[in-house]
Amino acid sequence: MFLSGQLPGFDHRRHVHVANILTHLPFGRELMHLGLQTMAYRHFVPDKYSAETTDVWWERLDGELPDPALFDDLPGGAEGAS
Repeated sequence: MFLSGQLPGFDHRRHVHVANILTHLPFGRELMHLGLQTMAYRHFVPDKYSAETTDVWWERLDGELPDPALFDDLPGGAEGAS
């Protein structure tokens, strides 16, 4: 849902949780850039996205995986299974 720009409840807290998950994936930084760009375009605010800002904050992540219960509002929860 994040990569398609449709993740509901995408506030700062959820943004950090998604970023910490992506730090564990190959090309996680690039996936974060892609998801944020997609979201900005889907919401008609392409100028709001900044790769430089993402890179600065990416270096400050702790990489701690969030509690899966934080994603219970999504279809199928953290696992994505329906």
